[in-house]
Amino acid sequence: MGHRRKRTIYRVSFPEGHAHGPDPETGSEGLAVQFYGLSMDEVFELTGLIDSLRGIDPEAGADPTEAMTVAGRLLDKVAAKLHSWNLEEEDGTPIPADREHLGREEMPLVMDVTTAWVGAVTQAPADSPLAAPPSGTAPSGMPSPPMTIPMAPTPQSTTNSTGYAPY
Repeated sequence: MGHRRKRTIYRVSFPEGHAHGPDPETGSEGLAVQFYGLSMDEVFELTGLIDSLRGIDPEAGADPTEAMTVAGRLLDKVAAKLHSWNLEEEDGTPIPADREHLGREEMPLVMDVTTAWVGAVTQAPADSPLAAPPSGTAPSGMPSPPMTIPMAPTPQSTTNSTGYAPY
């Protein structure tokens, strides 16, 4: 009997005071979105679409059709993995978590949620040996000694036949 894989669901939420656009009043605080996991190929495709979309500059004469095509492909991919969210209209009516309603949301919100999700998918779990240790600690969990890098050659430095100091 083989191992049956279970679909991973990632929860993306935003802390108090998080704004998803230039206006601080358009906060995402309290928003929680759940997505299914991504395969490696899907991560590469989504990050490529995000980078492409960010690189399209309409003020530099970019073709608006290209931007719409890339944005549509991105929305399709994100919506296919969207599991649920707690997004509501101003009157408290729940907004369905589907492609149609995702496409009605503002671009900064969709990009915030998408990049946070891709970031969560590509991070090693905190209990994994591959997880990055907290800043200022060694892999053992002990404080790291301060690192010093000499900025000038030391008097005992030697050079080899190429004129460069050996490592």
